[in-house]
Amino acid sequence: MAYSNPGGGSLLARYLTPEVWAELEGRKTRYGMRLAHVIASGLANPDSSVGVYTGDEESYTLFAPLFDPIIADYHDLGPEDEHESDLEPARLNVPNPDPAGRYVVSTRIRVACNLCLLPFDSVITRRERRIVEATVVRALENLSGELAGSYHPLYGMDRPTGSGWSPTTSPSRRATASSSRRG
Repeated sequence: MAYSNPGGGSLLARYLTPEVWAELEGRKTRYGMRLAHVIASGLANPDSSVGVYTGDEESYTLFAPLFDPIIADYHDLGPEDEHESDLEPARLNVPNPDPAGRYVVSTRIRVACNLCLLPFDSVITRRERRIVEATVVRALENLSGELAGSYHPLYGMDRPTGSGWSPTTSPSRRATASSSRRG
């Protein structure tokens, strides 16, 4: 595959220079992630704002000449900066969408993060996806109190549970249809 600037205003178009392409094009992570995988979405969708996906933890370092300036531009964080996460619900600065409890019957959590030592969604295999699911289900089963709930897999859900839910209206529909692109 030859270098081709997708044009437009994406961060991929801004930072994938011919020099960066030449430096990265032969690299491959242990899960098979190559530069072609990293930039495939941005080439297919030149109107996207970012245009890159990482396939595994190693991608961040192996493809750092492309990822570092994109992350710095998008998040205003450089490679030396620490990302701070605060997952304490009481400290979230988000308004309650239904403070009277009249409209929201249930909610769901869309997980779009990774587990250490497994590839990310863009290159994960079916077997690895099942490992992720089993690991997350075990963790969810340990939640109690307000956080307790029921896990419903997207596939194999019985009709009564799934009635009213449609994959065409779900924000998670991409994740259910993704496929492995290793190579």
